[in-house]
Amino acid sequence: MRDFASDDKLAGVLFLIAADLVLGIIAALKLGTFRLAYFADFMRTDLLGKVVPWFALYALAFFAPASVLPIIPVDFGDLAGAAYVVLLAAFVGSILGSVKDLGVNIPSPLGGDTGTTQPPPPAEQPAP
Repeated sequence: MRDFASDDKLAGVLFLIAADLVLGIIAALKLGTFRLAYFADFMRTDLLGKVVPWFALYALAFFAPASVLPIIPVDFGDLAGAAYVVLLAAFVGSILGSVKDLGVNIPSPLGGDTGTTQPPPPAEQPAP
């Protein structure tokens, strides 16, 4: 159990949760859009919708590796690894969005401003 609690992946996810929450609150306060309902939404969508499923797969892979459960032909470690990548991408994207809301310039490959401030011209209509 001690190995599980001191795992780097778990610590990284907890850090990303805290960073996303704090930066999101600061950005919302700066923009004047903070509502307690957003906190409840964060808990429901981010924690219950993303972290809990990853944690369930991760705990299953940690405590019951494929060698212990030969009946089930699924490697929960692979599933947990794929869910971890999706989880990291979601949190990093949210953190970058909050940082952008705070006024920090984010490079375009990371989802920042692409440099176009005007919408593209409308498509030409075919002649009747």
